[in-house]
Amino acid sequence: TYNGQMSLMFVIANGILGDTASNWSFSAMANVDGLQISTADRNHELEGDFVLTTVFMADTEISGGATSRFQGIDNEVIYIREENQVSRMIDFDFLFTYRNENPAIYSDAVDEARVASSLIGGQVSMFQSSPYSGFGINKPVTGELEIFGANSTMIEIDAEESEMVILSVDADGNGSYDDGTDQVLTGSWAEYF
Repeated sequence: TYNGQMSLMFVIANGILGDTASNWSFSAMANVDGLQISTADRNHELEGDFVLTTVFMADTEISGGATSRFQGIDNEVIYIREENQVSRMIDFDFLFTYRNENPAIYSDAVDEARVASSLIGGQVSMFQSSPYSGFGINKPVTGELEIFGANSTMIEIDAEESEMVILSVDADGNGSYDDGTDQVLTGSWAEYF
């Protein structure tokens, strides 16, 4: 369920948007103000400004392929609220691609992002060394995301087959995961996220 307000100011649009038989693209400045996204068990509220760009290629070697980019505007912040937790993103750049096959193949990458949250009591920077990818609406089966904290601390989130994930925590910031304060955890995406 979506409630609230989202406005788009198109900077450029080419082709017939949404037409799956021809190529099209757009770039738009987006503003969300109290936009609530609710599922059966979660409720998020978004607020802020960003740039949204989508390119759809109907007749290429990747039939029905689309690429979307969700990018922050200089010095703008996106706020994300869930219950009494507040997170904010700045300097973010996310890329999402899919191929319209059966099942659809997708790839999801964080080129960069800084996230501050009341959940962690501070700020982290993210970098994706290899994009997450998978099929349809399933969890990713490949990909690796690195999240950097204070004093060179880091967590690596590796997608594995069968909707599994490996979390490697470098708690002392020395570049390895095998010291007494470090942890390597393996489980399902649902367990950790």
